[in-house]
Amino acid sequence: MQIDQMKISVAKRLQKYSVRNQETGCLEWHGYKDIYGYGILLVSIDGIKKNKKAHRLSYEQAYGDIGEGKFVCHKCDVRNCIEPSHLFIGTAADNNRDMMNKGRFKSGGKPHHGEKNPKAKLTQQQVDGIRILCKFGISGRSIAKSLHMNASTIQRIASGKNWIRNV
Repeated sequence: MQIDQMKISVAKRLQKYSVRNQETGCLEWHGYKDIYGYGILLVSIDGIKKNKKAHRLSYEQAYGDIGEGKFVCHKCDVRNCIEPSHLFIGTAADNNRDMMNKGRFKSGGKPHHGEKNPKAKLTQQQVDGIRILCKFGISGRSIAKSLHMNASTIQRIASGKNWIRNV
């Protein structure tokens, strides 16, 4: 398939699987989406079929080449939006700065605490149980052994230095 034919095909499919949101002005992708909510379109590049993000394809259709290592960011913060006027080119740092400036960082720019921490190995209920056991005189070492954890971690939980309660 020639590049011009592929552009027409991509343009037609971008149009076919998108719907204008009259309230926001977003051109929302209603085709296949990845687990993060970004539109995905299968395209053929030099005879090789690849999945490409719909918003990147939309930007390329409207404005041309994106450039090596560049991001296509959303002004509107709608992941499935493919409206070219809502998209801009940036670096990873630009994208992260935009996210922080708009307060889209999951914890508002603060560290994740408790169960909200993606590395958490305990639930709030388990932490409450550890604190109760320690108050009743059960040693941190024996609690740690039963949970396959480090005794110092249990002590920090019991003292309140670790596992700040989610607010």
